[in-house]
Amino acid sequence: MNAKLLSFTLIGFLFCHTSISQIPSTIDSLDLFLHTKPKNSLYLKAMKDFALLQINKGHYQQADSLSNSIKIISEKLNLKPQGLYFSYIIEGNIANVKSEFKVALTNYFKSKQIAEKDLTKDLVENSVKMIADVYRQTGDEDSLMKYSLQAIAIMQKYPFKPLDPTPYQFIGNILTNSWEFERALGYYQRAVAICTANKNDKAMCSIENRLGNLYARWKKPQEALVHYEKGLVLAKKIDSTPLQNILLINLGNINSDFKKYSKAEKYYKQSEEICRNLALNIDLSTVCLNLGELYQNQKKYSLSEKYFKEALALATKLVNPELEKKTNQRLATLYADMGIYKKAYVFSNSALWIKDSLYKFEGIKNSQELLTKYETEKKETQIKLLSEQAKADNFQKNAYLGGGILTVLLAGLLIFSLQNRNKLKQLQDSQRLRNKISSDLHDEIGSTLSSISLLSGMTEEKLRKNDSSKAEQMVHRIHQDSQQVMESIDDIIWTVNPQNDSLPQMILRLKAYATPLAESKNIQLDFQSPLDINSIALSMEIRRNIYLITKEAINNLVKYSNATLASIRFQKEGKMLDIQIVDNGIGFDVTRFSDRNGLRNMQERAKEMKAQINIQSAKNEGTQIYLKVPIV
Repeated sequence: MNAKLLSFTLIGFLFCHTSISQIPSTIDSLDLFLHTKPKNSLYLKAMKDFALLQINKGHYQQADSLSNSIKIISEKLNLKPQGLYFSYIIEGNIANVKSEFKVALTNYFKSKQIAEKDLTKDLVENSVKMIADVYRQTGDEDSLMKYSLQAIAIMQKYPFKPLDPTPYQFIGNILTNSWEFERALGYYQRAVAICTANKNDKAMCSIENRLGNLYARWKKPQEALVHYEKGLVLAKKIDSTPLQNILLINLGNINSDFKKYSKAEKYYKQSEEICRNLALNIDLSTVCLNLGELYQNQKKYSLSEKYFKEALALATKLVNPELEKKTNQRLATLYADMGIYKKAYVFSNSALWIKDSLYKFEGIKNSQELLTKYETEKKETQIKLLSEQAKADNFQKNAYLGGGILTVLLAGLLIFSLQNRNKLKQLQDSQRLRNKISSDLHDEIGSTLSSISLLSGMTEEKLRKNDSSKAEQMVHRIHQDSQQVMESIDDIIWTVNPQNDSLPQMILRLKAYATPLAESKNIQLDFQSPLDINSIALSMEIRRNIYLITKEAINNLVKYSNATLASIRFQKEGKMLDIQIVDNGIGFDVTRFSDRNGLRNMQERAKEMKAQINIQSAKNEGTQIYLKVPIV
């Protein structure tokens, strides 16, 4: 940066800092400011700050009224872009706090467009952070990583401006969700350092909460408790009701884990009151679920049932399938504890149905790749700068000798960088696989074992009542469920066994699986896999997805097709692995695709590995499934 530009930048910063410092920060002083100061650009910013404080207090109507006033005043002052920007930020914040995320995103994106066209980069950065925050709450980790990195990139271009800890905090959140605790802690520590330097209590409060979440997932509850308590003190100091509410829920969770039920109940009830007063329905559904679990642990079944049912009603209203699934599971265990097995079984089946309908892959993979790319580019930029500096210094001494040494040095640095990148990718792949196996064991096998337990209880009840026909049906279902669990465990063990780490091994397993099933239904099966595909190298995740897609197709073929002929073919076509599963059965109506969860899961798995899947079928015309997988 040359001297003239640096001088201009510093003057701009000092001017902005002086202007901002003229605006008070408390709600009472802002109120006085707005009643005594002239209407100008500073006045508009004070109105915006006042509105945001009103939102913090849960006074949404007053904030909305201020937003409308900002639009009118900015028109009169010929400051329309600034006024519209502030208005969109206020409306976005109101919607965000009320969990109206689509409305919030619409407003934040509008504010970003205005800032990019007519305002300053720091306002663009502010909008980008708001957008990232919405994606954080909706669980879209790819978009969260994208906009967090955008915000950091903008900050790094303007080093004279005080840093904001929020993007570092968001990346810490993503890494926490992917169980990379040490790496997450590094990003949180950067955020803490920025907050400390800026004396930013509000941001520090949020980070204390996130550090609590990190340590809770890291199985370090004592450390988590310390950070949650610090966060609650700060939330009360800055008078932020939404932050207080989040910390109260987390303190309730930690105390419940410690079996300090009276303390946990106190925190949950305080949160419940805040949620009902401010209409925070997402948080309320979580609190109701937590209270239900708390009372169930204390065998206060009527209170537990009341809160679980409210949580389920809220989850259904909010269209939150994850919470709906979890609440159905909790109701199933509650009724099982109460000995009401019929109700337990109904809710258990509802949870299983929601789980089958709800199929999603981790957004962690793409967001991790974005972060790796960002960190690698940062290192490579440093290497490039080192190269340029070294060239300039050595040119004066000995251009040829220096150039040779520098080349060797850079080659070493680049090799080291590439090795680190490969190691990081291997670690990430390994971590993702562990997370997936853990999720499979918890969701699929855990829920099936729970169903077996409930059916066993119902079978005992039917036998006591001499209802042998119903008992036989339940024993048959227990047998089916047991077989499913055994098969799922077998698939998981097979997947992680290094001896099966090849495409030919996967094809042999599929053939061994398909052949006896086809024979049991008198289906003549033609299974082909030419030798030229044996050399194809695919990652473990891609092989796993191919295996599960093909296995699902075989299951559907055997169970539903009524076919007499079927073929499964693996072949290499250019840079694609081509898989075809074809039968001459009764087919089905592809327009009713969404009703068949297995087929939808196949499409999601194909999308995950950037493959193309084409499912063709019609009544009495058989079914053809074509899967094309890119070969890296």
